[in-house]
Amino acid sequence: MTRPMYKQFRSPQGWYSFLFPANWEQMVVEEIPAFFHPNGGGALQVYAFESKLEDFDVDLELIDSKV
Repeated sequence: MTRPMYKQFRSPQGWYSFLFPANWEQMVVEEIPAFFHPNGGGALQVYAFESKLEDFDVDLELIDSKV
């Protein structure tokens, strides 16, 4: 049987999921998942949060984040 090329990660809240290379490792640090190659020099971290506001303007948020 062949080894899978990818593993699936699903967020604890179920908001998102994605595939990452099967030869990468995954760990959670302070509730933030990190994905990395064991011999690599960096990591991919994914952070998501829920807005408690009724309206959410993505364009406005992106503009505010550039300031």
